[in-house]
Amino acid sequence: MKIVPNANTEAVISALAARVLARLNRNMPVLLLVSGGACEDAAIGAFSAIAGSFSNERGRLKMLFNLGLVDERFGKAGHQDSNWRQLLDKGLDPARCNAMPMLVEQADEKVGLDEAVSHYNAFLSLAVSKHDEGKLYIACLLGLGEDGHVAGILPESPASQMGDDDARLVIGYRSALFPRVTITPAFFRSVDYAAVWVSSHTTIPSLDRLSESLPIDQHPAQLIKKVAEAEIFAGVELPERILKRAFINA
Repeated sequence: MKIVPNANTEAVISALAARVLARLNRNMPVLLLVSGGACEDAAIGAFSAIAGSFSNERGRLKMLFNLGLVDERFGKAGHQDSNWRQLLDKGLDPARCNAMPMLVEQADEKVGLDEAVSHYNAFLSLAVSKHDEGKLYIACLLGLGEDGHVAGILPESPASQMGDDDARLVIGYRSALFPRVTITPAFFRSVDYAAVWVSSHTTIPSLDRLSESLPIDQHPAQLIKKVAEAEIFAGVELPERILKRAFINA
């Protein structure tokens, strides 16, 4: 795991796009899962850079490039607080790739939380199977919460209390503000690269705690350590104590 100090959104976009394009240019299929919220601009920028590199090969890009979310606020597809809806509003063009939103549209009946979870779990299970066969590269764009949450895995939530031996890759649960659909701790083992965007001073204590070995249910961000290659891009000035720690260059 590595911290990139004095970073900006462009640094996140460049690193993420470079890794994805390196695989796509070798005809290796890629799955990119992104976060909403503070990561939206970086997500749109990375998507635009990737799609722009294939402006004359749109069919090839759609065949190779899969895009989805690490977590979603559950509700009717396209609801106002949906992470996917907010990406669409910022300019995401899902027609340029194999887009997989977490919320499924259904013309005839309401899709429940369990159905949405089952749908996305099946999708990620297939992705992990292909990854394990060496046929898929998986990258993520993650944020870091002030409370130490990552993706939709909040401290002391049902998602944070799942063990490594739990086969589920997606879980749904009700939090204080929204019902959530999120990747689980088990999914992090299959991530080849994660770019983590830290854009607020309020998250510095949470970043500081990554130097400790804490239970996942207390500090879900510990899951970042399970990723094969993780880079934390700090868009805020960091205390010297964080910059000097060995885990930064581990």
